[in-house]
Amino acid sequence: MTTLVIQPMKLGDLVQSTPLLADLKALGPPLTLVVTRPEVAAAAKLTGLPDRVALIAEDDFKNGPSLTGLPDAPDLLVNLSSSAPSLALAGRLRAKTRLGPQNGAQNGAQNGHVGLSLPPAQRLAAAIMAVERPLGRLNLVDIWRLLSPAGPAASKSTLWPLDPAMGLTEALGPELGHALAQAAPPIVGLHLGSGNHLRRWPVERFVALAKGLPGATIALLGGASERSLARRFLALRDPSDPPAIDLSGKTSLAALGPAIKKLNLFVSADTGVMHIAAALGAQVLAVFGGPALAGETGPYAPGSIIVQGRSHCSPCAESRRCPARPCPALPPVGPVLRAARRLLFLPDGPLPDPDPSVTVYGTATDALGQTLKGFFPTPLGPSERLAHAIREAAAASLCPGLAPNPALENLPLAPPAKGWPDALPTVTAIAKLAFDAPIARKAFTEATLAALSRIDRAGVVYQA
Repeated sequence: MTTLVIQPMKLGDLVQSTPLLADLKALGPPLTLVVTRPEVAAAAKLTGLPDRVALIAEDDFKNGPSLTGLPDAPDLLVNLSSSAPSLALAGRLRAKTRLGPQNGAQNGAQNGHVGLSLPPAQRLAAAIMAVERPLGRLNLVDIWRLLSPAGPAASKSTLWPLDPAMGLTEALGPELGHALAQAAPPIVGLHLGSGNHLRRWPVERFVALAKGLPGATIALLGGASERSLARRFLALRDPSDPPAIDLSGKTSLAALGPAIKKLNLFVSADTGVMHIAAALGAQVLAVFGGPALAGETGPYAPGSIIVQGRSHCSPCAESRRCPARPCPALPPVGPVLRAARRLLFLPDGPLPDPDPSVTVYGTATDALGQTLKGFFPTPLGPSERLAHAIREAAAASLCPGLAPNPALENLPLAPPAKGWPDALPTVTAIAKLAFDAPIARKAFTEATLAALSRIDRAGVVYQA
């Protein structure tokens, strides 16, 4: 018996796949994980979840040399990527059971991909993305959890190893370890970088954020590629700004745990280190814009906060070539600072004027997995109401028998609300892409409209 998982993506994707990997590990058969990046291979070995990590160049997935050492006929093949190389590798292997995206015509053309077969949760997420992406409330972790052969993976939290024997001195060295150990709280970790410039919050805004947190100690985290950003951050500071400890490029993946566990708050864009911080239980404040969307890849931990910025051109595709520096969808300092001060129990100070292009979300857990709620008390707008309703219908479709949102349970249906004529074409279009059977499309549409009615009846607002 063998299990093979294709996960040729980034560090953050690895962390987000850990609940599923843990579930597959618990099934018993040896687990082989295929990745394409050395840093992801190193991280995968640290987790202790795969029995073997195979590092293979993506160019070899389709027509490369023989895949030495890989089981060419695994009992279970789990593909976590719909990229062409991953689909090609999956096609080369003679698996008894296949899960995840695959080439095949049994579901016909899905979302413009002729012959691409997607599992139900991913197909529904892709349909929402194709019709109106900001309505998406299916976190990638849960999409992958739903692939588990035994049903949704038992774990509802991401995993990252923390060596209990490794202290700050062992992790950072005597000088930096002592500096962080003796730092006056609150200690705020800032991760300045991102692999995609469209996600990267400008250094100048990080500096302004730190300036607005008097009494805090700043710890700069990141790899070697973030050193130049850290130098710029330090050069832009005033002498009166909170003290800063530069850890950029000075922590290994294994040493991140002790440093992050020392923090009172971790602030970052959508990065792999952000997902590690969430897995370690840190209080995460994530700054999202560009291609990053809170409902898709927000930090997977209850109580995390996401400041979601938007513009006329966002959310955009990860591969978009855009000259904008910075991305116009990245939020301004005001909402991020307000959220940080609230999380650190500091006075709000003068409140910024409401910014319609920014939404501040908190993460919460429901029966399906992770969902979003509002961080500040604000009435739900039409788009947010519809997003909540679509999630209700998604839960009913993907996990029959799950209870609806307790806040909306047992509420009578309200008369059709103003704005429903605009919602119906959107819901119908999503159902058409997500389901082949007319009865499934009808059930999803009716479930969404029923949930929308209950939301209107309840007068649901964001909860602080």
